[in-house]
Amino acid sequence: MDLFDFIADDTFRDCVASDYRELLAAQAAGAWKSVVVMAGSIVEAVLVDYLLSSGACGKTEDQLLKMELGPLIELCKNDGVLSERTTQLSTVIKNYRNLIHAARVKRLGEKVNEESANIAESLLKMVIDEVSAKQIEAYGHTAEQVVAKIFKDQNGFLSVFPSLLPRVHAKEKRKLLLNLLPFHYDSLNDEFSSLTATNTATNTCLLKTWTAKHYCVIECYRLTHASCEESLKAEAVNAYLQILKFGDENKRRNYEHAFFRAAHLRYANDPIAKRTIISHLFSMMESSFDDTMVRCTSGVAAFVDADNQDEHLVRARILTAAKMVTRMFATHDEMIRDWAIAFSRDLDLSRRKTFIDKLLDNAKQLKLLGDNEVSDKLEQLCQMQMYIK
Repeated sequence: MDLFDFIADDTFRDCVASDYRELLAAQAAGAWKSVVVMAGSIVEAVLVDYLLSSGACGKTEDQLLKMELGPLIELCKNDGVLSERTTQLSTVIKNYRNLIHAARVKRLGEKVNEESANIAESLLKMVIDEVSAKQIEAYGHTAEQVVAKIFKDQNGFLSVFPSLLPRVHAKEKRKLLLNLLPFHYDSLNDEFSSLTATNTATNTCLLKTWTAKHYCVIECYRLTHASCEESLKAEAVNAYLQILKFGDENKRRNYEHAFFRAAHLRYANDPIAKRTIISHLFSMMESSFDDTMVRCTSGVAAFVDADNQDEHLVRARILTAAKMVTRMFATHDEMIRDWAIAFSRDLDLSRRKTFIDKLLDNAKQLKLLGDNEVSDKLEQLCQMQMYIK
């Protein structure tokens, strides 16, 4: 629920969203006491989440979780989170826990009516506005807020996200890379078939929006990945390995198309994991000839011998790369040329010579078969690679 996307703790956010749905149902049913109780519960959770994520009051999680609403309101007032007006109105819900116990209600003379319930609901919105503004200042943007921006404003997202990124906490970056962005990318791909099933004007318009969201999710991942610590990058490699081992083909290809790049292997801590991924990437180059394969294997040349295999395997991998480049030149001209140049740049001189010699040999074979166009392009590519230093 976007209303609570500023809450940093996932458990708090889920509980608060559930409580808010109950509040709305109670309000519609005229259950005024329930409205006040739910409003108090939500405000308490919102304030605790802010104090925990910002570290503003210097109290431990255990201490904050044991505090009642009155002291929490006072702490947030002292920290400049809640205004004087909001603090004064909070008397409506400050003792909301009393309403749960009938004996206490009778003893204290607590009364709840429609007016106090409406004040409680209005107060909740005031607290949300004030805390969410302060939360960004003290903690930064949450992963949920980043994703919400993608889906509400694709055209504006990429222009503002680089400036927002320094204000995204490391915990939120982890959530983006390992959970939210892959989840929403898969969800977008699930939508694609329904959008292309019928060629209507409405679907054409929706498809443009879908394309913008799709691109924003990929770019958000790329920018976030570039800005995060190496330990998180290692976790991202492991996330890909888990998909490779246990995910289905669609999920794996989605991840390879959008997120994983062979260059990320430099962050892999486990040699066995690295060997597994490298073997898979070169296997892909034998059988897949599309842009997903080209994207995913970007930077793979740096790892042709990363698993300490003999030179025969290294040579076989280089020849596989040359075969893949030759096969793809007819359909992916510019993309595969850039890939081949980057591949050459990452090889040492002797291995680069092996790669170029194989491409030249393939060019000769194509010329004999009458495919002069691709043959000429391969020869030009080889000339360009000879000058790489």
